[in-house]
Amino acid sequence: MVRLHLPHQRSTTIPASLFRRFLAFLLDLLILDLVVAAPFRGVFAGIFGEQELTDLMAAMEADPSMSFLAQMILLLLGILLLLYFMILEFTVGQTLGKRIFRLRVENDKKQKQIWQYLVRSLFVIPVFPFILLWVIDPIHMFFSIEGRRWSEKLSRTRVVQDVIV
Repeated sequence: MVRLHLPHQRSTTIPASLFRRFLAFLLDLLILDLVVAAPFRGVFAGIFGEQELTDLMAAMEADPSMSFLAQMILLLLGILLLLYFMILEFTVGQTLGKRIFRLRVENDKKQKQIWQYLVRSLFVIPVFPFILLWVIDPIHMFFSIEGRRWSEKLSRTRVVQDVIV
């Protein structure tokens, strides 16, 4: 649904609701799964075969080079995910999921810098210590007065939604 802003209407921004943020994030994950992760599953299956997780773990313990290769594939996947969030939020202020749910990333500073969008997106890299953000960010968001993730505070960014007043 497209909302037209009439000349006499004013809009303002408010902090994005957790529910809308969650739905936008789920949509982004679905998009990324279809576009980015699906090809990696094929590569992973081609290299390691169709094994159960326990068999794969045993094979990686027996062959350290296989473990290293799996870690490099996961790191490459994480970098691609990072680029998706970082570049879209830096250039247009929103990912595809945020756009659909009418959310956008706003900068606390007058001039946005690329490092801010890198910091806010580090949670997608599936290696230690960034994987800790999977726990720290949601906990901080639910218990902070502003409803911001910890990485948003560090990056001086926030997710907002426009409302007509």
